[in-house]
Amino acid sequence: MPTTRDNDEERSARIDRLVEQPRTQNANSEMRRGLPSREGDVMPARTTPEDGDIVVRKEQREGTLVYALHTAPGADQYLLRNRDEAVAQALAFAKRQHVRAWCADDEFVLLGTFREEHVEPARSS
Repeated sequence: MPTTRDNDEERSARIDRLVEQPRTQNANSEMRRGLPSREGDVMPARTTPEDGDIVVRKEQREGTLVYALHTAPGADQYLLRNRDEAVAQALAFAKRQHVRAWCADDEFVLLGTFREEHVEPARSS
């Protein structure tokens, strides 16, 4: 019979895979986006949160590991006890507010983007 520790380890492994996959995808897409294209120069991908983006990070508070959520660049707004809940909440808030969700470990990792890009129509001459 699996123990709570086994379940926690499985959950942690799933989250690690969730975070590692976007990290690899972001690195590859950032390299492609940073290269010039036939249409002209391409702006590199954003690698840090913008104002309004949701950020989740882990920290020790009173000897307990917690995950803090906040809207950049503000103070912590929510404290959660496990990484699964923190990532799920960050993605839900980002989707509702049409912003990006980030995980701040040693570096920022994009968890998801829900921004609506505004493209100006081409002007006719």
